[in-house]
Amino acid sequence: MESTDGRLLHIEKFHIGKDKAEKYVKHLAKKVGIPIPKGKNYSKDLYIDLNGKKVRINFKESIRETQENGSPYTLQSLSDAQDRFLAPALNMAIGELPKGLKIQMTSSLGGNSQSLVAPGMIESPEVSLANDILYFRKMTCEASTMETIEACSRYFRCYLHSCISLIDCFLSRYTNFIKETIEDVKKYTNTATLSSTSGIEIRIHAWFQTFAYHEIENYKKTTEWLYLQKLRKKRNYFVHPPEPITSYSIKEMAQYLNYCNLGIGGLLCKFRSYTKEDKNIGFMHKVKTAPKVTMIKK
Repeated sequence: MESTDGRLLHIEKFHIGKDKAEKYVKHLAKKVGIPIPKGKNYSKDLYIDLNGKKVRINFKESIRETQENGSPYTLQSLSDAQDRFLAPALNMAIGELPKGLKIQMTSSLGGNSQSLVAPGMIESPEVSLANDILYFRKMTCEASTMETIEACSRYFRCYLHSCISLIDCFLSRYTNFIKETIEDVKKYTNTATLSSTSGIEIRIHAWFQTFAYHEIENYKKTTEWLYLQKLRKKRNYFVHPPEPITSYSIKEMAQYLNYCNLGIGGLLCKFRSYTKEDKNIGFMHKVKTAPKVTMIKK
């Protein structure tokens, strides 16, 4: 592929093809008990009652949305809300308000609650971080011209930070579950470690001791784990620099921008599969299917 706008990196438009997107949408629909329409009804709006509110679902739109964004917003929200470990908080955002008007926003999840006075936003951090990964990947590519190479490098660093933070956030979500389940997490070594500020590998090991002990000898042998280590090593090169100098190459950026698919999204999906829980969680699926990045020949 040759560049026509001076960019050195190209990112594909779609996360996945139409067939895979349709299969994913149907899986979510079956999971939440929504009948899959046939024939002409496939393109028509379907309204379901949800706690007294009418929710619109259009299967054709949902498939397109999955291709473009990695998941269908409404169906994914309904599905994720059923998850006992990773159900997200209610996403709330209010922008500019009429002068003199005050609105307090509150969102609760389990025993946790966040409130603020608008304008502002409340959302689950794992959702934010997954979106950050996709955003910074895209912006790294868009800024990959010789005139904007500094911005390209900045976006690339932010991408690396977001990748590792998402793994840490996944562990924190399970830690929150443990804290609501066990009266004293410090009573057991594994749960005490999981809820501590120990390094991420130590906490991952504690997660396996707690939720997937049968795979504790195997998870480090996977390709997903290898790619996570590549991302961590590169990210740590900026966080804990061993030398007073660093470097970037466009070829290297292209490689690392594609590591999140297996090394972050794929890894978390594999972790979930070890526990027999549904791996089709929105924020994980988005990253696992992140559009491919390639280096453009000059």
